[in-house]
Amino acid sequence: HTTQTAMTPSRVTPPRRVVRVRATPPRASSAALARSLREKAARWTTAEPSQACFDLTNCSAEDAQDVVHLIESKENRLCDAQKAIQNSSGVWEVFYMPHIRSIAEPLGMKVAPLRYRFSKDNSIETEVRIQLGSLVDVWLSADGVVCTRPDGNLGDCYIRFDTFDVSRGDDGPPQRNSDSLLTKTINAIGKLFFFEELSRFPVHVFEDDVCVFAFPPLKSYIATYRIQSADD
Repeated sequence: HTTQTAMTPSRVTPPRRVVRVRATPPRASSAALARSLREKAARWTTAEPSQACFDLTNCSAEDAQDVVHLIESKENRLCDAQKAIQNSSGVWEVFYMPHIRSIAEPLGMKVAPLRYRFSKDNSIETEVRIQLGSLVDVWLSADGVVCTRPDGNLGDCYIRFDTFDVSRGDDGPPQRNSDSLLTKTINAIGKLFFFEELSRFPVHVFEDDVCVFAFPPLKSYIATYRIQSADD
């Protein structure tokens, strides 16, 4: 009588699957991003502030992503708006404003330059040139004051515009203190359509002559570069 011993099949270990993970390059610091944006903005504009001009529709996807990364590097921490205001005197030019670009680009509209002039007394002058082919070529201006509010957040600054004007493109920005009927009409219309809800701008970045602040009504951001200091 022969006894057969059942053989237990040996376990076969499947080969290990090697998963290669591409290393994510370390994200640049906020200071490095701000410095990079400042250097790019300096190339976009010119040495003379009176001639500096950056078309908002020219901001590349890479440059726009740099702005987003710069905001993210702050981890949603806002700047001290009062300190930003105190150190903002000079001329700033906007180079990133996606909500305006989304309107201008499909229409073939040129929005350039768009500038803010901050004075040490907290007054602000804004001016923008808008061109649409041969149909439209105008400068628009809005002046007022920039401030913080006791009931506001630390990072919130408020801009209250109270004077508005318009001029033809070839004539340059509007001359302030004009008593013309057109100026009075534009001023009245501007005051009619300026709402308090549009005056709050949380400051996310303020360093190395680069300032990025939010425009909450459209959940958008505006990035600016100081092209001229108050002492120049």
